Order: sequence, then structure tokens, then C-alpha cells
Amino acid sequence: KYKTDYQVIGLINSAGFCHVGELSEDNHAKNSQMINVNIQGITNVIEIILPIMQANKFGTIMNLSSLADRYPRPKNMVYAATKAYVRSLSDSLRMDNAKYNIRIINLAPALVETPMVTGALGTSEGTIKVDNRKTIKVDNRSYIFQYFPALENHFPSFQNSFRTAPE
Repeated sequence: KYKTDYQVIGLINSAGFCHVGELSEDNHAKNSQMINVNIQGITNVIEIILPIMQANKFGTIMNLSSLADRYPRPKNMVYAATKAYVRSLSDSLRMDNAKYNIRIINLAPALVETPMVTGALGTSEGTIKVDNRKTIKVDNRSYIFQYFPALENHFPSFQNSFRTAPE
């Protein structure tokens, strides 16, 4: 068991790796890497952090999947399947951990211009451009995060997104 003197109030699970190609023996190493990062990596982090949040009866976990988790993706099926895992895991964790006052959020962005997306596609054409970073201050703490202007309407006040833990 992992123990900490710190109170973990949030986790943003944004690990991701993408490779476009056929499902074949030639791509086995890349497909295994996607499974290891996109499934095993996210699961490992949650296994460490979730018991701390459950003990504190408080926390938020945000998992990033992708819109690829919803539709068939020829030549990108392993990536899509790993992101469907993230979505399903998030839904199940949300139901299982509501009793602990733990929020589980699944964010499924579209084609956001990131090194991973442009590397996999070989172009940034058709991607959503983002400001790289935004800093906010809450309770005399600075938070730096990647900012998605298109989501601002869904989160009208970033200040309210950063709840402080109960005393």
C-alpha cells in the first residue's frame, strides 16, 4: 500500500500514445506500446492514487480518452480500443466511487493539435489549435495546465474547477 502525508485532491490522467497502421505482426511492438501506455499506464496510476482518495473521502480523477473511443477507426483500431477502455473504466469508476465523494470525469477531445496527433497523422491539418498553457491562481497556488479554448463554454469558471479539500 502507498501511504502519503499529502492529500491528493486531483489526478489528470492524460497519458497517450498513438500509432496508425494495420493490425499486423509488423506493428506488434507499436500496438503493444499503445496498450502499455494507454491502458496499463492509466490503470497503474489509478491503482496508486484511488485508495488515498478513498481514505480521504474526496478527490477528482480526470481521464482523457478520445472521440476515437466511440466509432470504428480503420488503421487506428488499437488506439481506438485503448481509448474505449479508458471511457469504460471511467464510467465504472464513477459509479463505484460516488460513495467516497470522488468525481471521475472522462474527457474525450477531438483532434487537438499535439505532437502525438500530428506525429500519428503526419500533418496538423484538420486539428484544433490550442494555446499551450494557461496559469490560474487559486488560494495562493498557481496551476499551469494546457488550455482548450473550445471547452471554456463547458467550464465557465476554471476557478470553481479547482476545489480545495475539506478541512
